[in-house]
Amino acid sequence: MSADTQTLTFQEIVKAEPEAIYYAFTNEPMLNQWLCNDSRINASKDGRLYLYWNQGYYTAGEFTEVEENKSLAFSWRGKGEPAVSHVAVSLKANGDGTQVHIT
Repeated sequence: MSADTQTLTFQEIVKAEPEAIYYAFTNEPMLNQWLCNDSRINASKDGRLYLYWNQGYYTAGEFTEVEENKSLAFSWRGKGEPAVSHVAVSLKANGDGTQVHIT
């Protein structure tokens, strides 16, 4: 790992089923409700990912892993960013909710 590499990890239990959270990450209208102002995605391996915010920021990438209702991963390179970021999301049922782990 180079000195310029940084890994961020987030975990949260969300009061929703894994299927609902997976849907929120892989459905354009849902992404537009909680993450960005506009999106174009093809949530399949090697599928595209374009997200846009009204403030002028945008990002593009591709899905590198998609396991329905369990996990997904994608690349992300935003406007003005020097390198590609890699995002991995895992979903695991936990009681009345889902453990969401994002790296």
